[in-house]
Amino acid sequence: MAAAREAFLTGETDAHVKEIARRAGVAGGTLYRHFETREALVEDSPIFDDARTQMAQAPDQLLKAGTAAGTIGGGVSGHTLLRALGGICGMHATEGWQDEAVRITAILFGGLRFGAQNAG
Repeated sequence: MAAAREAFLTGETDAHVKEIARRAGVAGGTLYRHFETREALVEDSPIFDDARTQMAQAPDQLLKAGTAAGTIGGGVSGHTLLRALGGICGMHATEGWQDEAVRITAILFGGLRFGAQNAG
């Protein structure tokens, strides 16, 4: 993990697993036994914890500001909003997904305005 952390901290986010294994002084197969894919290694790397936390906090801050302004109803967390948006992003495998994504996004935003004082 230290070799992966070092590669990611120096901006080498596209570093190959075999290169990270070489830096760590282990065989590529050893690293692959613990992390089947490069994405799994990236996901488990603690270097991204701060970014994930900040990314989760940003929608919370926006939702709170919208609620305070009366343009968004309360009761939805930033985490829930990110999961909903992630679900929309995952729709790309079906024909017509773009039109459906637009409609679902409109429903999502309409739902966020439900109960808002100034939803207009």
